[in-house]
Order: sequence, then structure tokens, then C-alpha cells
Amino acid sequence: MAAPGAAATDLEVVRGKRAALFFAAVVIVLGLPLWWKTTETYRAPLPYSQISGLNSLQLRLMVPVTVVFTQESVPLDDQEKLPFTVVHEREIPLKYKLKIKCRFQKAYRRALDHEEEALSLGSIQEAETMFAEPSEQAEGSLTVYVISEHSSLLPQDMMSYIGPKRMAVVRGIMHREAFNIIGRRVIQVAQAMSLTEDVLAAALADHLPEDKWSSDKRRPLKSSLGRVTRLCHGKGEGNELCGDSGAGGESACKRFTPFFCGFIFFLKHSVFLIPLLSSLCVHDGNQPHFRGEPSSTQPGVQAAFDPQMPLASLTPVFIGYEITFSLLNPDPKSHDVHWDIEGAVRRYVQPFLNALRAVGNFSVDSQILYYAVLGVNPRFDPASSSYYLAAHSLPHVINPVESRLGSSAASLYPVLNFLLYVPELAHSPLYIQDKDGAPVATNAFHSPRWGGIMVYNVDPKAYNGSELPVRVKVDMVRVMEVFLAQLRLLFGIAQPQLPPKCLFSGPKSEGIMSWELDRLLWARSVENLATATTTLTSLAQLLGKISNIVIKDDVASEVYRAVAAVQKAAEELASGHLASAFVASQEAVTSSERAFFDPSLLHLLYFPDDQKFAIYIPLFLPMAVPILLSLFKIFLETRKSWKKPEKID
Repeated sequence: MAAPGAAATDLEVVRGKRAALFFAAVVIVLGLPLWWKTTETYRAPLPYSQISGLNSLQLRLMVPVTVVFTQESVPLDDQEKLPFTVVHEREIPLKYKLKIKCRFQKAYRRALDHEEEALSLGSIQEAETMFAEPSEQAEGSLTVYVISEHSSLLPQDMMSYIGPKRMAVVRGIMHREAFNIIGRRVIQVAQAMSLTEDVLAAALADHLPEDKWSSDKRRPLKSSLGRVTRLCHGKGEGNELCGDSGAGGESACKRFTPFFCGFIFFLKHSVFLIPLLSSLCVHDGNQPHFRGEPSSTQPGVQAAFDPQMPLASLTPVFIGYEITFSLLNPDPKSHDVHWDIEGAVRRYVQPFLNALRAVGNFSVDSQILYYAVLGVNPRFDPASSSYYLAAHSLPHVINPVESRLGSSAASLYPVLNFLLYVPELAHSPLYIQDKDGAPVATNAFHSPRWGGIMVYNVDPKAYNGSELPVRVKVDMVRVMEVFLAQLRLLFGIAQPQLPPKCLFSGPKSEGIMSWELDRLLWARSVENLATATTTLTSLAQLLGKISNIVIKDDVASEVYRAVAAVQKAAEELASGHLASAFVASQEAVTSSERAFFDPSLLHLLYFPDDQKFAIYIPLFLPMAVPILLSLFKIFLETRKSWKKPEKID
């Protein structure tokens, strides 16, 4: 009877071993892979090699320049060589990971019949009216007309002319090296109208540490911000077009659009918290003019400049901007202020914003705030019986006023504030002083990336025989001259560095010249590419160092889209297609920022390993201990059976 019992026991032992092996096989073959797959961090593949290659990306900024030669502008032997193309390329010496080269492709040709007829007129203004700018002329392209050496189109002491459109005029020369001499003049004019080192350095200022400035470029970009162009002495009435006559020469003046001369007037007579421009101007009481040297009799805002302040003060790149005009009336019991802000925006601001529609979307609103004070107590000047705000107190004006505006809290886009402050009767008149103690003629100042403030004093004659509150009608022309000039400064639209003996025309009714818009698009395109490259590189480094960050497919698609957009923008810039390059650069920075700030990247970022052990040990330990003990027992019995000696008869 013992044999059947032993056999049954052996069968149970074998059955137990098989069950343990089966459970172990199920856990190892099915359970562990299923657990690993369902709990792993999903990471979509990213183009790491392409992202690392963006650090060595070379930007070639190509500027197409059409050089048109009229009759008698060059010797006959040289005219027979037309047409042909000359390429002028140089590297921008900025110590930055993006290598930037500027390439001017000059296409030389002869003038057509209608061009000859226009350039044979008596004045440059008449020629410009006949030169209706072709609608098919691409953004970023320039046309330079070479006229006869003795042509009366320009004043005799002027060698070149830069107009509001994508057109310039230079004088020819009858010389055996005519093409070389004219080519250098064309390059000087083309650089002033397109790409300069200052423009690109200002665009990359946020990406260039202080120790990365090249030593020979630090001074032009900083301490020369107070440098100005030569004084233009105007004759007669109206506003003047000014030209730099070079060393010691006299200047020539021609008339241009009256309203926008207020830009030039503002640039001299305002206080800047951070300097932006490389050219200022003076005002003689009737007309605004460019100036060459600081005047001891007329202190300017140059004294308020700090040469060591950084240049990274331009308004950063965004898809949209909100512009708010605010009227601050702290004493409504004394002043009944009326301003035609709707008409002023429609007449002056909207044409300017329409010209900038390629840069971003703009929304404009206005408001009137009563009992809103500046937050800084003005000081009384007994000599002039007036009150003043010192230059050192101007930064303290913004924060108390900003708390009353409320526009930035309700906007998804950056807000540019323009405040018109009518001082209360107890502090009237109120003037702004520069750091030398001289009153600023425009009575305005601006803060980069924030906006500007203008103090509007009520005429003292309004109080004579009038009951309070007195009716105050704001002169919107004078106010909009200041605000529109501040708006140009905030977007980095500064006066160009003119070549010697160059006649310069101011902006027309839009408030911005066509080539100024092109220059802004170049700067923003380079800035967008630098921003997108930095964002993608930082994202790749972050995801490479932290392995438990989830990379979803939509994040990976944004990264791929950003990389492709950067490469496309670089190709379009090298081909001279500025408009499409700017659109691609906008797509690059938008996609890169969207990928970098995707909320899904933070889900498992703060999930350390000790939390993983705390979760999975209570789950797997009760199940794993019996299985491991059974496998260990089976291993010992099998090993013992292998070592058991066989009985030999």
C-alpha cells in the first residue's frame, strides 16, 4: 500500500514544479514585458543631429541691388560692357554661434527710355513722382540709379540720394576705374538702406553676452549712440529734407512731408531711459534739422545717455501687440480735457501700423483715467515759477502709473503704453529735465519695451477770466508727433548711418520708408532664427539629460516643423526672398516656443526613483516571493538529483 502513496506524492511534487515553472514563465514572458511597455515613458524620436547642426548654421543675407546706368554716367567703353553682375560679400564680425555673411548682388544694366526721361528732370522730387514703384518689386531689393557727374538732379555738393522708396541715386564719374568707384558708392548707399552691423547687432543683443562683443564693434554700438548727423541749415518756411555734406561741406535742403518732421524734432528733445538711436537732431524753433556736433548753447538729450547701458532694449518679437493710448487727468475739477484720439489714430497711427502689418498684428485702444497721478512729487523752481521732474526720478514714474492702467493684465500680447499726462493745477506748468537740468522741449520720455509718457501743459492764458474747470483741447498733431516717434524707437526703426555727402529724404505719410521696413524684416528674421535655434538647442539638451520626460507626437512634430522652418528661412535669406524668409522665421520661433512650453513635458519631470520603488515594491514583492522561492527549491532539488550517485550491481 506504500507504493501507490509514494507515487501519488511524487506526482504532486511534479505537478507543483510544473505550476511554479508555468507561473514564472508567464511572469517573465508576458507579465514583465507588458508592465514595462505600459509603464515606460513615451518619447517620440527627435532630430537631434539636425538640431545640433543648427549651431554651425551659416546665414547668408543676400540683398539684390539693381544698378541702372544713364547716358554719360560712365565712359562709353564701360557702357558697352553692360549688362553684367557683381557680387560683394563680407562676413559680419559678431562673435556668435550663427555665422552671418552679407551678400550684395549688384546687377548692372542700362536705363530704359522712361527711366532716362525721369532722371533728366530738374529735381529729385519730380523724378520720384514719375518712378511709381513697381508692385512686383520684392521686399529687400534695391534699385540704384547712376546719373551723370554733372546732372542737376542733385545739388552739386551731393554725391548720392536716399529716398523713401526702395530707390537711391548716385553720381557717376568719367574715369577708367568708373565701375570700381561707383561700385563702392553703391555699396555705401545699399548698406545704409539695408543691412549694417549695428542693425544685426541690435537684433541679436539679447543673444550676445557682453564679453562676446568684438572689441572694434563695442564702441559703435554703445558709446556712439549719442553721435548725430550733420546740421542742416534750412531756408524758408516749412519742413526740410536734410543731407550730410561730408567734412566741412554745406548741406542742401529740400522739402518733405510736414507732419513727420516731428520725428526728428522728438529725437533731439526727449529723454530716454535707455539709449536706442545713433542719430539725433536739433530744432531751431521753426524747423527740425539734423545736427553734427553737440551744441553748448542748446543742451540735448545726449547728456542723458549712459554709454555703458546695453543695447538690448528693443521691443521683442511677438505675433501681436496691443497699443494703448491713455489720457491721465489728475485734476478733473480744474481741467475739462478733450482729445480726438480716434481721429488722430486714424490719421497718423493707422497708416504706420498698416505698413507694419507684416511684422505682427496690432490692436489699438484708448482710455481716460481721472485722478491718476504720476506718483512722484514734482519740485518747484522759483526762478521760472514752474515745477519740474528731474531725470533721475523718471524711472519711478512708471510703476505707480502702470498699476492704474490695467491693460497688461487683460491682454495676451505685450502692451505698449503711451500716456498723455495733464498736470494738476497745483503743479502747473510741469516740465521734464534732462540730467544737465535743461528742460526737454518735447516734455516727453520713453522706456524701452514699455512705452512713453508726454506731459501736456495747459496754456496759462486759459485760466484768465475762466471758471473752473477750464476746457482744454489737446493739440493732437503735436502729441502724435511724439508718440509716433516713440513707437518707431520701440521697434528699433532708427535713422541710418548715411554715407558722406548724401541727401536724405524723410518718411512720407505712412511714417516709415519702404527700405526701413525691409531693414526691420531683416533684423526680425535674424532675431527669430537666433531665438528658434537657441530654443531648440535648449530643448534638445533638456530632453537628453532628463530621460523620464514624455515626448508626445505633437511636440515632436512641432520640433520637426521648427527645424524645417529654420532651414527654409536660411535658404530664403540666401536667395534674397525676404518676405518668405520672414514668414518662415516666424513659423520657426512659434513652433519652437510651442514645443518648449508644452505642458506635457512637465508631467513626469518631478517623478523621482524612490517614488517608483514605493509604488511598485508593494505590488510585485508579494507575488514575486513565492515564485522565486519555488524556483529556488526546484533548482536545489534538480542540483541534488544530478549529484546523487547511481547504484551499480
